[in-house]
Amino acid sequence: MRNIYNLVEMLSFFFLLSCTSSIPRLTARGELAGQKIDTVVDSQIAKYYLENYLNNSRSNSEFDNKIDTLSQGKNDAIPSREDLQSLSHETSVDFAALYLAKSILEIEANRGIHLEFQNELSKLKAGIETGERHLPAHSDSYVFLFVPGWVYKSEAGNGADFANSRKILTQQGLDNYLIEINETGTMEENSAYVAKEIVRYNHSNKNLILVSASSGGPAVIQAIGELLSPSQLKNVRAWVNIGGILRGSFLADSAVRWPKRWLVKLFLLFKGWDYDSIESMTVKRGHERITRVNIAPHIFCLNYAGIPLSGHITKRAKGGYRDLRKRGPNDGLTLITDELIPNSVTIAEIGLDHFYLDPEIDLKTVALARLVINHLEGSK
Repeated sequence: MRNIYNLVEMLSFFFLLSCTSSIPRLTARGELAGQKIDTVVDSQIAKYYLENYLNNSRSNSEFDNKIDTLSQGKNDAIPSREDLQSLSHETSVDFAALYLAKSILEIEANRGIHLEFQNELSKLKAGIETGERHLPAHSDSYVFLFVPGWVYKSEAGNGADFANSRKILTQQGLDNYLIEINETGTMEENSAYVAKEIVRYNHSNKNLILVSASSGGPAVIQAIGELLSPSQLKNVRAWVNIGGILRGSFLADSAVRWPKRWLVKLFLLFKGWDYDSIESMTVKRGHERITRVNIAPHIFCLNYAGIPLSGHITKRAKGGYRDLRKRGPNDGLTLITDELIPNSVTIAEIGLDHFYLDPEIDLKTVALARLVINHLEGSK
């Protein structure tokens, strides 16, 4: 998963050229739902929210009243793209990102699955140290099908092919395969290929668990939510969506407009990559796809989403992040809420942008895989 999306680096370069305004940098330390945060934020109200408001050490009546007012009438649902954009304009993007993280992490189902994930990760690391394997019950009845991110072949070693994660899974004794989609194909082209591969793996008579990253996400959601019949989906038991651009990216919208489109076309021509794939990542195309899909209720859907604050953004994601700030919390490629599967549970990690530059990311992917088997076995 490391450096999943080489395209972001290219798009970020173009957007960084036009982003000259600096983002305020205020040191902030605190904790949200058990996750420690030590970074810089973009406003005093975001700093106060993290350091004071969230731990009930409230000392600024102006900020307290404003935050209370903003929170009034809000239900337990995750705020929408529009709500977060409005909140960002009223306060700041980092405040809205913290508010979003709090909303996600306080949902009971999400809180429970996050604790299970942390427990599974701890057991996995302990087992690797001792050389012991504690496989989930009936793990031999499951097959993991990985759907990679963009240019996973051309940019060998960027992590988009899940190579390290799949190696650990194999060492753990868990059956897994890579679905070799067209690395720069359109979302629609790749969804048809994913659907075809699911039908092929159905013949194994094993339970199928899909794991996708970034641009692999739209391919999966269309395959299982539109292209396949109920009988063809009977063996698909779960989908783990890691940073999927399910509703497209506003960066792609900008990239296909004049004059940027010609810069993008020249870059892609030089690299030998397909321009049509960029058009298939636009928000319009993403919206059209997601409004058509209907995921079968027997498929357990789990999101693994990074929620970065401004101080967490890596160099590669910087340009895209700055361009998207006017729309609210984002990971440098797309808006956070646009990554989430409808009617799903979410593990949110504060501090990760779209590149998931976490030294433990491969272990975490394996922990997610083990978690899903345990969840499916426990729900029987």
